[in-house]
Amino acid sequence: MKFIFTRHAKEKMDCLGYAPSEVKETIVKGMKIGPDSRGNMHARMGTLEVVFRKLDQKVVVITVFEVKR
Repeated sequence: MKFIFTRHAKEKMDCLGYAPSEVKETIVKGMKIGPDSRGNMHARMGTLEVVFRKLDQKVVVITVFEVKR
């Protein structure tokens, strides 16, 4: 499976201090939520939530954000 990160996702990851490997792990192992009203999936693990969309054999990471507990 190939992961593609949008420019926005890359900027958010940099700002929040998350590595691509952490985001990938959240998508693979985290709790899945969705699809939302836009057809995007959400994956959550710990305080990290990732918004993504699966397209064939690709995963497009749209954005990442931290969830307060």
